[in-house]
Amino acid sequence: MVDHLGRVAGCHRNEPVASVTELKNVWNAPQLEELRKKYSECTQCTYLCYIFYSIHRSMRSNLGIVWDQRKNVRPLLRRNPKQV
Repeated sequence: MVDHLGRVAGCHRNEPVASVTELKNVWNAPQLEELRKKYSECTQCTYLCYIFYSIHRSMRSNLGIVWDQRKNVRPLLRRNPKQV
């Protein structure tokens, strides 16, 4: 997520970790690798933000996203079975 000041956060629920001008320099930093791991284990929402910026590259990656987040989608499907 990028806010109006150009600050970048990996999730809308967390504080920014860099500015858009710094992002290229910190993308592979250990701090961001730790955040990617943390976000990949998150079950607080059905957003796929952390994945989009990390591995959203191809159909195979898209299928991996669906498989990884299947537990987060199940409650939504149960609540609205006729809308699926």
